[in-house]
Amino acid sequence: KPHHWTKFQALKILEAIERFGYKVLPWEEFRKAVGPDCDKFTETEMMRMTWAITLMSFCEATKEDASSASKRAEKQAIRRRESERDGDILAVSQKEESTSLEDQKEKSFAKLWNQNSKWAAMALMDAVAYA
Repeated sequence: KPHHWTKFQALKILEAIERFGYKVLPWEEFRKAVGPDCDKFTETEMMRMTWAITLMSFCEATKEDASSASKRAEKQAIRRRESERDGDILAVSQKEESTSLEDQKEKSFAKLWNQNSKWAAMALMDAVAYA
């Protein structure tokens, strides 16, 4: 029977990933670093939680990076429109803004993937192998 994870236990996994990285330590050392709070989980359950948290963190970082870049671009566009009072600059349509946000998400993903592909690829391979 599978065990259910508590928020505290998931945070212990996250803290260990943040401290040691993904698959940097041998598995036994990683389990010890997590501590006894997760001892009831099998190796497969803990590995699944480890790659799941890793990939979710990567997705959250991508969203945050895209959102920040989009907000910066929006503020720059507002400043540009305010500085151009003569009406030569046309307002950006909502469709262009939403496409811009989607483009930014793709750019953010590509940037973060290039920076973190070594460990992110391992987590992705583990997820695919589990599926």
